[in-house]
This record gives sequence, C-alpha cells and structure tokens, in this order.
Amino acid sequence: MNSKATVITNLIILAAGLLLCYVHARENIPHTIVFITGVTLIVPGLINLVLLFSHRDDERHRPTATMKVAGWISSVASVGLGVLMVVAPGLFTPILVYIFGSVMVLASLMLIYLMSRAVKDHGIPVWLYAGPVLVLVAGVVMLCMGQPKMTDSMVTLITGLGMIVFSLSWFTASIMIVRARRAQNRALQGNDQTAR
Repeated sequence: MNSKATVITNLIILAAGLLLCYVHARENIPHTIVFITGVTLIVPGLINLVLLFSHRDDERHRPTATMKVAGWISSVASVGLGVLMVVAPGLFTPILVYIFGSVMVLASLMLIYLMSRAVKDHGIPVWLYAGPVLVLVAGVVMLCMGQPKMTDSMVTLITGLGMIVFSLSWFTASIMIVRARRAQNRALQGNDQTAR
C-alpha cells in the first residue's frame, strides 16, 4: 500500500476507534456505530481507489498482480459495504457483534501476514505481533460470546480499543519497515561506492 494511504487510513481508523471508545456508554448507540463504521469504510476505500488509479509502479517495490487485485477488491468491497451501512443501518444492528468480531479477526490476520513478510524481508522486531494478536483474540471472543452476552456498550468499547491497537500496530510496523528499507538502501549505496 502507498505510504500516504497507510498514514491516512491509520489516522481514520485511530479517530474512529477513539470516537467509539468515547461514545460506548451512550443510549441507542448501535445505529451510530453502524453509521460511523460505514463512513470509516467508505473514506479509506475511496482514497485507496483513487491511489490505485493514479499509482505508478516503483521499480524496487513493484506490487504483484495478486496484490493489485486484492487492493481493488478490498477497496470496492469497503466502499460498497460502507454505503450500505450508512443508507440502511437497521440491517446491521442485530448482528453488529458478529460483524465487528469478523472484521477484527480478518484485519488482524491480514496485519499478521504483512508483518510476517516484513519480519522476514526487513528484520523488524517480532514483538510487533503483540498488537494484531490482541485484536485477533478480542475478535474471536466477540464471535464466541455473541449476543446477548455482549452488550452494545461492550461491543462498542472492545471494537474501539481494537481499532486503536490495530492502527498503532500498523503505523509502528510501517515506520519500522520504512526505516529498514532506508538502511538497506544506504548499505547498498555504501557497497556500490566501496566496489568502485
């Protein structure tokens, strides 16, 4: 993903997580949660679509065809689901705990996969897995408990905290990957100069 898109997406996820934590104890929160989530899905999805349209391949970090297709599918799905959530929130409120639990599980698995590649390719520290693993555990707990054991307030708070942890984990990993790439590039340039 483009670094600008990563920063913007992380800021949106972080803001939405903070907002969910702030409003978690309010009455009749499910409709508000669905609306906020819909907007949270629409904005990054649109940004990613615009960036996918305007993206030029970098010779050193060219995405594979699978990565491009995955980017298009996830962006279109994000926008489509977000619009549906904004237009018809009543469809989603009874199953909110399952939606958020599933999203947390899928998002954390995606981040774990991306981090595993970064650990292998760039040597970033393994402790960065702690954040996505916590989000994964929270998502699994939400799916297993379901409703009515999980109140609207609990779902909102856990989801908000999960979004904050996910955003901070992704942002931290992104910074470390950029630093590792720069260090590798400097080392390569140093080797080229020494060879001359």
